[in-house]
Amino acid sequence: MKRHRGRTYVVAAIIAALALTLFTIPHTLPYERLDRFDLGTLTARVGSGSGEWINVRLDLEGALTWTGHSFAVNGSGQYDYLELKCSIHVEFSNAEDVIINYIKIKAVDHLDGSYYEYTLASNVAVSSSPYDNTFSTGQMSIDDHLVNDVQADEDAQGNYWVRYYITVQVSGTGTITGETLTATIGYKWFNTYAYQPLSSPPSGGGPTAATWALTPTAASLIGLAVLACLAFWWAKRVVRVKRGRRGARA
Repeated sequence: MKRHRGRTYVVAAIIAALALTLFTIPHTLPYERLDRFDLGTLTARVGSGSGEWINVRLDLEGALTWTGHSFAVNGSGQYDYLELKCSIHVEFSNAEDVIINYIKIKAVDHLDGSYYEYTLASNVAVSSSPYDNTFSTGQMSIDDHLVNDVQADEDAQGNYWVRYYITVQVSGTGTITGETLTATIGYKWFNTYAYQPLSSPPSGGGPTAATWALTPTAASLIGLAVLACLAFWWAKRVVRVKRGRRGARA
């Protein structure tokens, strides 16, 4: 009898420990998915007839972070945060005091033309050739980006359409002629995002049952339900065994 009771307590303790573990998983390991997108390459070159030159290349990238279900982007996903990045590569010859004057991204509302300008870099020294660096807007809340920065308007279908443009300027002084060399990429379009608030599922995608089942929170809830059923079944089994033994003794 004591052995059986001891086993019951051990199983109950294991079930309780597993339940606590499943409950704490979403808090210790929050669900996050990062989707990256290559958005193209832009180049610029400036030179003199004396062998002085500066070359610039921009590699553009977008990153959308999937932590909840705030917005579908271009018809799919459940994104909350946006980050726009550019990797800059600079090479020069017979030039000095080379600097990145600026890198800016302009986000423009497709409907009324309102916009917000993000400065990614300003007066950054280019210390050597070749030179590589990465600059970004930082992670931005999509809601703040649309409402507070761009002040975008919804279209008839409830979508926010935002077009993105980038500009960069790199300059230096020729060591032979003493002339200023300036390589500029004027504002160039590189991407458009359509943001759809997910108060209702997006027409072209959105979460599926399988997607939700894979999140830690959902997995914990399922695990807790299974453990609760197991505990209930074990308790009933123990009660039946005890009742059977009491009946046999009587």
